[in-house]
Amino acid sequence: RLPEGPDGSFHAFEYVIEATGPGSAVLRFVHSGFTSDDWADDYEAITASGWDMYLHTLSQYLSHFAGRPAQYLEAEGPPASADEAAWPRLVAALGLAKPLKEGAGVRLDLPGVGPVEASVDYVAPTFIGLRAPLALIRFHGRGRMGMPVAVSQHTYIETFDGETAQRGW
Repeated sequence: RLPEGPDGSFHAFEYVIEATGPGSAVLRFVHSGFTSDDWADDYEAITASGWDMYLHTLSQYLSHFAGRPAQYLEAEGPPASADEAAWPRLVAALGLAKPLKEGAGVRLDLPGVGPVEASVDYVAPTFIGLRAPLALIRFHGRGRMGMPVAVSQHTYIETFDGETAQRGW
């Protein structure tokens, strides 16, 4: 559940996973809440393509890292990156050439960590997903919500130094 807005509106999320047989399950996802008068704008700003990215990340986890615990980190850009114009600047700074296509190889140099080699596994107007051998990396353009750009990383090794990686991002 997200914190309530000044008018009392909120969004809540429920995930229910039910086994349906050997090796299979059903995910039931419900996004609900009490909304304000401008609910359509709020809903679009909060969910614009986001659920597709998050559900795709779940499928990537199940396909490539099933059963492995994750260490999660998130890093935000500076406050000035809350402008929608920051997203194309981030994409360019990462060296991600346009048109970006799923399956394309990517190599980034993360300060303090070293090279990160991955392939693009998701592309949307304000999201880019990368799959590395031991991690899923997600870039989020959140200017539409007035929030800075961000990167999130799900890493599937126990010896991961999250603090160094967060500083690097």
